[in-house]
Amino acid sequence: CWMARGLARTMLVYWCAGREDPPLPNAVYIEDLYQLACWLAKARLYVGNDSGVTHLAAAVGTPVLALFGATDPGIWAPRGAHVRIARWGAAGGMMS
Repeated sequence: CWMARGLARTMLVYWCAGREDPPLPNAVYIEDLYQLACWLAKARLYVGNDSGVTHLAAAVGTPVLALFGATDPGIWAPRGAHVRIARWGAAGGMMS
């Protein structure tokens, strides 16, 4: 993942590589949702797309920056005072 590799140059990033990716130093293998929730709860910030993992990060109280494209964050965004939304429009520009 290019984003994880880029962030790893400036801060400690834990990332689970897929079979097709070479692992990053300090990569963590997560076996189930409970382990994932535990890791997310320790994070100072989670940045992710509109996904179940983003909702899980918000649910455990981690500050979240949720990235949205075509889906409506008014319907699908995780809820909470610690959640911020960034949305890109069809033309590729940032909307909010």
